[in-house]
Amino acid sequence: MTFKVRIYLFLLSLICMACICSSAKAQYIPQNEKLVSGQTVMISVPQAGELLIVSHPGSAVSREKEITLHSSNYEWIPARAGIYEISTPGGPVQVVSVQFGYFPTKGLIVLIIAFIVLFGGAAFASYNVFSKQ
Repeated sequence: MTFKVRIYLFLLSLICMACICSSAKAQYIPQNEKLVSGQTVMISVPQAGELLIVSHPGSAVSREKEITLHSSNYEWIPARAGIYEISTPGGPVQVVSVQFGYFPTKGLIVLIIAFIVLFGGAAFASYNVFSKQ
């Protein structure tokens, strides 16, 4: 194969990839909307039918919720923070991130306990090493 043929094949593959990627975009929820757990979000689908919401709440286990729609709009309240996939059967998938609606105090408590255990143990060991000299 000549260099010119390789360039044409490369450009053709780029055009094909651009077409595939642009057609697979789904916009059930506007891209710039901030999603917070516990707050209502409007999901718009092209036509009434079924809607599938799959949640991945920070683990390997996913939870699916299938909803039958009677209109093209649906009010959804995400119960937990995490990653969600919204799709229609045979349609594209939109992946959205839902943030915490409150300050996660459990995370702060775990962070403080880990700080005390790690640095407290290091301080205790340093004190024992240097006090015996």
